[in-house]
Amino acid sequence: MKRIKRGILCVALAGVFMLSLLSGCGKQAAGESDATTAAETTTSTSAIDSTATVTSVEPPVTLPVTSAIQAYQMVLQGEAKIYFPQKGLNLTAEDMSLMDYLTEEQFYDSTTMQLTFTVIDMDGDGTPEVIVNMSGFDIRIVLYYDEYIVYGFIFGFREMKDIKLDGSFDWSNSSATDGVRKLQFSRGDYDYINVASWESTDSGETISINGAPASQDEYDSFRATWSQKESVAWYDLSDTNIAAYLR
Repeated sequence: MKRIKRGILCVALAGVFMLSLLSGCGKQAAGESDATTAAETTTSTSAIDSTATVTSVEPPVTLPVTSAIQAYQMVLQGEAKIYFPQKGLNLTAEDMSLMDYLTEEQFYDSTTMQLTFTVIDMDGDGTPEVIVNMSGFDIRIVLYYDEYIVYGFIFGFREMKDIKLDGSFDWSNSSATDGVRKLQFSRGDYDYINVASWESTDSGETISINGAPASQDEYDSFRATWSQKESVAWYDLSDTNIAAYLR
């Protein structure tokens, strides 16, 4: 009887031993799997990081001014920098003077281009904006002042044409899309307000005026009336004109 009990005890101990071994192997396999997953994640992340372009952006420099007009005077005369949230095709924010920006982006050639500017409250909030125009290149830089910072927003070919005194302007990006827009500025950025738009697609034309659907005749009538509005005046970018029209 004692031998039987001893035999049962030995079998039980052997079973416990085998279960312990199996449990240890399972933990090791799980550990190896977790390690492999972690390694794969690290490798994947490293591969992404190695190909990504990370730009360290300094916050915009605030100007020692008491008004938007004073700030615009300083940047137009080269005494202060403009903050470009998306600097040209590089899409990196940077503080630059107006002429440094134009030179770096190869927009401006003093032998063939003339810089002009106008002053207009584009969004009707009581604070004017300044628009710098490059003749012959169809590029406009809208300068917008907000809390001691002058922001510069670039509008390229056909993106801002025939600017009216109410801040609206003509735009198009192809022969199949055009319209009239305004800008709404807020906290260092802007949004488009579509006053009227026309788009031709394979399925037909999509036309709207002040957010409501419109017919082709209604759109043509709107454009004809809008074109009669008074356009902004442009002034040569000189110290004399800066003093005369920014005051």
